[in-house]
Amino acid sequence: MLLRVYRAVFGAEFAAAAQYRVQAVLWLLFAIIRPVVFLAAWSAAAEAQGGRVGDFAMADFAAYYVAVSLVTQLTMSWNAYEFEYEIRQGTLAPKLLRPLHPLHYAIVQNIVWKLVTLP
Repeated sequence: MLLRVYRAVFGAEFAAAAQYRVQAVLWLLFAIIRPVVFLAAWSAAAEAQGGRVGDFAMADFAAYYVAVSLVTQLTMSWNAYEFEYEIRQGTLAPKLLRPLHPLHYAIVQNIVWKLVTLP
C-alpha cells in the first residue's frame, strides 16, 4: 500500500519538478561547474610543479572531485530549510491533516530533485 502511495506522490512531485526545468538546469550547472573549476585550478597547480602537488597527481585530483560530486549529490538535502519556512509561514499545519506524514512528501521530493539534477 505504501509503495502505491509513494508511486503516486513521486508522479506528482516529478510533474511539479518538470515545471521548473530551468531551475533544474541551473542546479545541474552549479553542481558541475564548481568541481570543474576547482579541478582546473588544481590541475594548473600540478602542471606548474611538474605534474604533482605534494603526493597527489592530477588523476588523484580528478578522482577526488568525482567522489565529492557523487557524495554531495547523494547526501545534500534542503528540506530542513523548507520545514522551517513552512512552520513560520503556517503552511505546514494543513499538511499535518493529510493522511500521509509530511516527511514522506519531503523524502519523495528530495529523491525527485536528485534525479532531475543528476550530473
